[in-house]
Amino acid sequence: MAKLKWLDAYYNELRSKPDMGEIEWRSCFIDCVLKKGLGYPSKLVRNEKGHTDIRILAPHGISHIVFETKILDSDLDKRATLNKARGYLQGGESFLVLASPHRLRVFTPKGNHIQDITLVEKEIENNATFWQLSYGFMLQKGHLIPFREGSFDYCYIPVHADDGFAKFVTALQLCGGLLLRYLKKAWVEHENRYSEYQQELADLQSQIDSLQSLPINEEEQKERLDIIEGERNRLGQQYKASIEVMEVSFPAFQRIQPYSKDVTSKELLDIYLADITYAALNRILFVRIAEDKGLLERKISNGGIGIWRRFVTYLKENYQDLIRLAYQDAGYIYEHFFEEGIFDWYVKGNSELNETLENILGVNPLGWTQ
Repeated sequence: MAKLKWLDAYYNELRSKPDMGEIEWRSCFIDCVLKKGLGYPSKLVRNEKGHTDIRILAPHGISHIVFETKILDSDLDKRATLNKARGYLQGGESFLVLASPHRLRVFTPKGNHIQDITLVEKEIENNATFWQLSYGFMLQKGHLIPFREGSFDYCYIPVHADDGFAKFVTALQLCGGLLLRYLKKAWVEHENRYSEYQQELADLQSQIDSLQSLPINEEEQKERLDIIEGERNRLGQQYKASIEVMEVSFPAFQRIQPYSKDVTSKELLDIYLADITYAALNRILFVRIAEDKGLLERKISNGGIGIWRRFVTYLKENYQDLIRLAYQDAGYIYEHFFEEGIFDWYVKGNSELNETLENILGVNPLGWTQ
């Protein structure tokens, strides 16, 4: 059986400094256990002063695991230690871990105990829970399985409390950043595709112009024009989404903005994409509140995702379809708010949109039941 070199290095460090204090040990723990043992890159590991001892971030920036460290092993068994650690949750975590130099106590974010793991080779090497804490497991999106199945801890951070509201604001900023990042990439794609469309149209127009100089009769000329017109219609369908964005939605936004003549085109585009982000998050938030209040059946909050994935066969990852369904249903409560308009083209996105929406919808623990 291969030796776990990182574990040997960890215990060699502990043995070389028997009087190591908590701060120094925490640094050793981060380097040996979190980075080398669990595989996390440095950029995703936060040693937070004044907050949780250690926070592991997912690549998109949302909190993934909270570690509360204690130099005394007996402190891990105290309810106060768990309660303190839960106070550091931000709403997107998959696990909460209490750690001492020789043991990990793994919990769900809601505080349900999963397993104690002693940091010895024979227990770690094939331990499923230890693997679930790893960077590799997160990259495989294994941590999303409970969310996708609808079994993930839900609604345990009440937004009506001061601390809960502050966490809601933080989550909203993170989710807004994720969506805006997607929108900027999607805009560039639509811009490029629209340029392709215009070039294709220019080529067709050149063919039409050249017909005038060809030695063909009127009937043959008409046949060729019909073929070109058919190709024009085909292009219209092929580039339909980009045409809608560039010829309908954005121009309509420009017309209704009183300051559109006072800012650069880039500034106006930034305003437009920011407004789309605000509109999308407001709608998602409206649906979430309505679901928590019992006004709508769950679709985009925990439980609803699981039902959706069991209901469909090939659309399990197509969260934009679930979002459209949620909007349509919520429209019976507030019709005007959910009317399709110039801010809605993003919903017809691709797999990257689905991943973005999954990350946003995964911030489930924030609740509006009160």
